[in-house]
Amino acid sequence: MKKLFLWVALPLVLMSATATYAILEQLEVTEKDASSMMVRSLGMGYPAIDRAIINKARSLSTDLKVTGTRQLIQFAKDYSQTEAFRKDYKQWRSEYLNGGKKKFRLRNPMDVLNSAIDKQVDKVVGGEDNSIPEDPKQMVKKRLEKFMEVSATVDFDAALNGSRFADPRYEAKPKEWKMCFRAGKEVVAAAREEVAKWLQEL
Repeated sequence: MKKLFLWVALPLVLMSATATYAILEQLEVTEKDASSMMVRSLGMGYPAIDRAIINKARSLSTDLKVTGTRQLIQFAKDYSQTEAFRKDYKQWRSEYLNGGKKKFRLRNPMDVLNSAIDKQVDKVVGGEDNSIPEDPKQMVKKRLEKFMEVSATVDFDAALNGSRFADPRYEAKPKEWKMCFRAGKEVVAAAREEVAKWLQEL
């Protein structure tokens, strides 16, 4: 499945319980680990995936990659609608923002002021474009829309010169574009179909 398969399904699944978890079993990933990777990948905007899992994904046949992509997107969709996801995202966001910039802390009884200052710090760290929105639904929508935007421009017939693109314009493309290319046309088409349906429900 290459990187995009993981970027779409886990950064950012079901037909039946058996079908759904088959791909997790093939990748030797627990639901708990898949959920954790999804939150980190969603927040960071790139696959927070262990190299061993990526290698397992790459070894699958195209048919399994396509089926697995659909299943994992459904897994992500279902998980994103749970209270557990909202709590996990809130915790990740708090840790990320605290790591990005140390918040101010004043001793009690200044809790109201502390809260106001922290909100301003969150705004600065998150950026004026609200790159790390407080509402996880906004983040999900943002990542899905970005995927649709980028994946629509991929030239799957682009020539390679070794591991690099022969056309320097393609070599200059962002990592998300390259992930789509390496995932393959079939996988990306399946992902786009599932993501389009997901966006309609948001």
